[in-house]
Amino acid sequence: DKEKLDRFAAEADQPDSIVAVPADAAEADQVGRLFDTIRGRAGRLDGVFANAGVGDFPHFAESSEADLDRLFAINVKGVFLTLHHALSSERPPSSI
Repeated sequence: DKEKLDRFAAEADQPDSIVAVPADAAEADQVGRLFDTIRGRAGRLDGVFANAGVGDFPHFAESSEADLDRLFAINVKGVFLTLHHALSSERPPSSI
């Protein structure tokens, strides 16, 4: 949500040091755009905390394949994509 991100950045102690980039962690092109923005602004990446995740747990009997797909797309694929793109952006010493 770009508006929420912009509000957060504006309220931060150092708002000029924050760039709000909305991205769906499960979408490779959006994660790539996020890291392109980081490289374009900072030239490198010093650390990553891959914390995108969802925790929707409907009753098993009421859950669907779409629920499982969404859970894995964000919680597993999202972390994979984030780390994959981060590795191409970081320079020692850095941390994931």
